[in-house]
Amino acid sequence: MRKRKVFVIGDSISIHYGPYLKNFTKEQFEYDRKRGPEHALSDLDKPIGDNGGNSSKVLAYLINEVAKGVKYDILLINCGLHDIIVNLKLGKKQVEFNEYKSNLEKIIELAEKVSNKFIWMESTPIFDEIHNEISTENHRYRKDLKEYNSFANQLMKKKNISVIELHDFTLKYCPEAFLDHAHFTDEMRKLQAAFIIINVKKFLGILPERNELINAGYPYGKAAEGIPMGDASIEWKRSNPDIVLYKPAGNESYDNDNEHFLVIKAPMSDELIATWTQSSCEGRGDNHLVIARSSDGVKWSEPKYIIGVKPGTSEKQASWGFPVVSIKGRIYFFYTKEIDIFDNNRQGSGAMGCLYSDDNGFTWICGSDIPMPRSKYDNPDLKYPKNWIVWQLPIRDVNNKYIVGYTLVTSIAHRQLYPMWVHADSRSYFMRFENIDDNPKPEEIDIRWLPNDDYGLESPNRTYENMSTNQEPSLVLLPDGRLFVTMRTMTGYMCYSVSDDNGETWREPEILRFKDNGEGIKHPLSPGPIYKVSNGKYFILYHNNEGEHLGFSQFKESWELNEANFFRNPTYISTGTFMKDAYQPIWFSLPNKLFDTDDIAVGPKKTAEIATYTSYIEWKGKRILWYPDRKFYLLGKYLRKQDFID
Repeated sequence: MRKRKVFVIGDSISIHYGPYLKNFTKEQFEYDRKRGPEHALSDLDKPIGDNGGNSSKVLAYLINEVAKGVKYDILLINCGLHDIIVNLKLGKKQVEFNEYKSNLEKIIELAEKVSNKFIWMESTPIFDEIHNEISTENHRYRKDLKEYNSFANQLMKKKNISVIELHDFTLKYCPEAFLDHAHFTDEMRKLQAAFIIINVKKFLGILPERNELINAGYPYGKAAEGIPMGDASIEWKRSNPDIVLYKPAGNESYDNDNEHFLVIKAPMSDELIATWTQSSCEGRGDNHLVIARSSDGVKWSEPKYIIGVKPGTSEKQASWGFPVVSIKGRIYFFYTKEIDIFDNNRQGSGAMGCLYSDDNGFTWICGSDIPMPRSKYDNPDLKYPKNWIVWQLPIRDVNNKYIVGYTLVTSIAHRQLYPMWVHADSRSYFMRFENIDDNPKPEEIDIRWLPNDDYGLESPNRTYENMSTNQEPSLVLLPDGRLFVTMRTMTGYMCYSVSDDNGETWREPEILRFKDNGEGIKHPLSPGPIYKVSNGKYFILYHNNEGEHLGFSQFKESWELNEANFFRNPTYISTGTFMKDAYQPIWFSLPNKLFDTDDIAVGPKKTAEIATYTSYIEWKGKRILWYPDRKFYLLGKYLRKQDFID
């Protein structure tokens, strides 16, 4: 396949970063530029050979190229630094501002004739006090550069021409990056070249690789060493979604964290309804619940606030909501409701709040809180609420009753809080809604709390003895009427359990394996859901690592930052088949990578995780997996035949 050619017409700055740009582009592009380096390098301030010079010389060059019938794939042009040179003897610029404006208009016209893609590059910074002390015959001034750059940028924007903002990028490293009055150190040249190729790829619809962002000096920021921040305007493309449900605007901090993403069929219309927990950033204290809807599953309404914190108010948080739809069409919405006092932390400690809607989710009535039984792991002081969370949609059990799992975290009254949140003494429990299909008032809802022994499902913590870390149970119903649950743990593996009596009692949790006596399914402390497919199959999502990735680990004694942001990636899928006579009743196919952020972070949480807190629905012949990408974007993926390995 022919490589596209990148051709550069620029000043001496471009001559310097040219070799690096050539090297960075060699895998995907051919690099070339205006010729004659042996002459240009003899005096970088004189526009000969490689040096494109001022706008008049660039214009003359392009006129000649048009006459020759030249055609470039990608044309990069810069001019401006020579235009603003003031000859002290003559007392005037090489190209005055009005002539520069006229030249640029003509350059654009010709550049578009000789190229398939024309990209403009800003002129790099000038510091008066540095430049004019070294250069005694010719001066340049920052104010002139600002005027010329500003006009060029506005003109390019008006003409829908892409601009590489090389000035502001370089300015971050100045004045230390200067080699002389206008040129830059070798390290700065390398950074400029990497930044240019990142932008060229962006304008061509190609996402940058992680190493390209690192080579460019983390142009969008650094989440951790080796983990660059990505360009939030394009990073949503990285996982190749089929549906974009929600992208934060980026300038409104209130909506920049989006997670616990659940999608259901609307009970009174042929629509989908999505609900999720939104905030400025996880843990910042402004959680609120929102809802969006779609008639085709592709185009979605803007999210509508339901309950929780509003900007500039003193409302309490509403977190981790999950909808339950009765047979009669009422939508109940249960959530962790912050109250005036909390136990372990504000967003995971609270009452069980309840809203309900009788008009398909357009309006909501605030009902009574749901009483929750006290456990021996709760704070003995009854004024403190439980530490609990539900994250999955309920399923129908063998008796067609809704049942859902929840995590119970032990109160600090019983056990100390450890430095890292991953070491939380915790267990999995279940609640079954006995009469929800009768549309009871919230105070009349009958819930059976399971299992019946108050011990919950436990898994040993690999770091701390006598501690259980077992969380976020995800349920499916087996063909023989048993319940099967997967859970996240601190063992380094996904764990599972089975109930023969509809959740009253459970097997001791064990490591989930690909099959009986097979290899364990590696997974860190991260949501590990299981879903049932209408064809009788199942599938699980997991990260295929034990909690260690790129040097980040959930087993370290202490963290300087939230390392879970970096080992919850990539995400794999395996298809499950029910095995009637097996000890582990579902056997799974080998790992198939489904999503990968390439270890590039996005969002206020600065996380590279993906597909944590997902949901799955089958609708209008489509199997749709809904997933947060870096807890920032909300996306959808059609699961096709190749994703289900038999």
